[in-house]
Amino acid sequence: MTNNALTPIVSVQDGTVFANSKDVANFFGKRHDNVMADIHSRMKSLSPEISGQWFQRERIAVDVGFGTKYVPTYNLTRDGFTFLVMKWTGEKATQFQVKYIQRFNEMEQELKSQVPAVPTSFAEALQLAADQANKIEQQDLKLIEQALVFSNKNLSGYNVSTECGFPPGGGGLVL
Repeated sequence: MTNNALTPIVSVQDGTVFANSKDVANFFGKRHDNVMADIHSRMKSLSPEISGQWFQRERIAVDVGFGTKYVPTYNLTRDGFTFLVMKWTGEKATQFQVKYIQRFNEMEQELKSQVPAVPTSFAEALQLAADQANKIEQQDLKLIEQALVFSNKNLSGYNVSTECGFPPGGGGLVL
């Protein structure tokens, strides 16, 4: 049975998002036993640590006739799902792969737009250094200006002599 939805079913368990292999099989129109075989094949190429993180074994209850049968499945993390599906062919697998690549390219462009350009010539490097020095100088002037305004507001009527321990009326400095 094939699912015509645009995205596969995913669930959250203990804060981890996963897709169950039965749902993945249904979404891509594949038999579950073939999906399980693909998972086992793909797991062989991974370290035990990574395969254990990406593919967690589970048994789910399935109603059959007059009772319940427990079927072995895997819960696939996003990485496990992607690793599995990137090897598949077919229309939905291709759509997923194209969307994945497009989104990767979008993220790459976003990151590149956030990174300042590196000068390619000595003249560009000098100009960049001069521009940075100018910005720093402007910021320093603003800080000095703000400090002077702050000190004038907070020091008016301040008796330096008294605060420094000189006796009152000793001709101290008053701001």
